[in-house]
Amino acid sequence: MGQFYTGVTTNPGRRLRQHSGELKGGARALKGKGPLQFRLVLNVADRSGALKIEYAIKQLSKRQKQALIKEDLRALATHQVNIVTPQFC
Repeated sequence: MGQFYTGVTTNPGRRLRQHSGELKGGARALKGKGPLQFRLVLNVADRSGALKIEYAIKQLSKRQKQALIKEDLRALATHQVNIVTPQFC
């Protein structure tokens, strides 16, 4: 696995198209980094919770992020999340 990008969106499919350059609005940091794919998509009750989880994930080491991708959710134990990644792969 190469680089990881963590972000918040209400529409993961649209956001991936933006980051892939198909639509306007993608992160400059991802320009030319394709092909892009989801590794983990979480469904969170509200934006506030999503931003807290985003921050928590960004604090993890790469090894911890890899464990999280393998559904070891201990890193997010204080947050209520549902894994929905298969819908987007």
